[in-house]
Amino acid sequence: MYVPATLPPISRAELFSIERGRGFGGQEPVFLEARSFEGTLAQHLATLWQALSGKEWMRCHIPVYGMAFYDEAGLILKASLCWECNNIYLHFPDGSTGFCAFNSQSPSAQELLAFCKEYLPRSAELKALTSEQRRRVEDALEGKPRAITWLTSSEELHAFVTAESILRPQHIEALWHIIRYPQCAKGTALWIFWHSEPLFWLSNFASTEEIAESPSRLSSVRSEALTRVPMLLEIQQRYQDGFYTRDTVAVDPTALLPKLHSPELKVPIAEVLRQPVFGDETQL
Repeated sequence: MYVPATLPPISRAELFSIERGRGFGGQEPVFLEARSFEGTLAQHLATLWQALSGKEWMRCHIPVYGMAFYDEAGLILKASLCWECNNIYLHFPDGSTGFCAFNSQSPSAQELLAFCKEYLPRSAELKALTSEQRRRVEDALEGKPRAITWLTSSEELHAFVTAESILRPQHIEALWHIIRYPQCAKGTALWIFWHSEPLFWLSNFASTEEIAESPSRLSSVRSEALTRVPMLLEIQQRYQDGFYTRDTVAVDPTALLPKLHSPELKVPIAEVLRQPVFGDETQL
């Protein structure tokens, strides 16, 4: 496993934003914007990288930022980082790949994330909001009491759910609120559904009763399953029942999960949840 502390001296660094979930690690990465650094900022970025460490990581990889480091001879490595899943996927000049874990909540990792946000603001959804809407979303992301109930438009709700680390346990209550809120757009419901690993959860569990009776090999995920599985089932049922009526947000499930060839599912995923929503600006 790669160790960030082993990064050799560098002369230049790059920071780039990634289409959410489309970093390295088995699929073609999609880069959105990039910034190049030399001198003090490049060295600072390298120092933050070298301070990353950790052992525990999740199965998924949903990066929104990546970076590359160079020396005088050329590229040393490129990487995509996921603060939600505590992991890094790497690509080296010779075509080889690697990965490592890091503690995304450590001071060094949070400082690195702050650096990324300062020099390459990530969320196009947040940028598109008015200053007042943006303030409400940021208050909700910070976990201020009842702030999630202040988000009243489909655009605010979508900006909230597409923010970094929104699938962490501390935001579960907010996600339940959103999927049950009439202003939740079809695309937002699809985004939450497909980013919640439905292929894994619905191939292992069909109900909360089954979670309690799950084999020992799945004991480590029972607690998370008690949240994820009911949420996936409720989104699917509401979607099929026509609860989500707003088409203001464009989302394509085939882009979120390019390989929809799934294992045998205990709960089939309805075909309607595999279809893209193109977004209708007349409903804004």
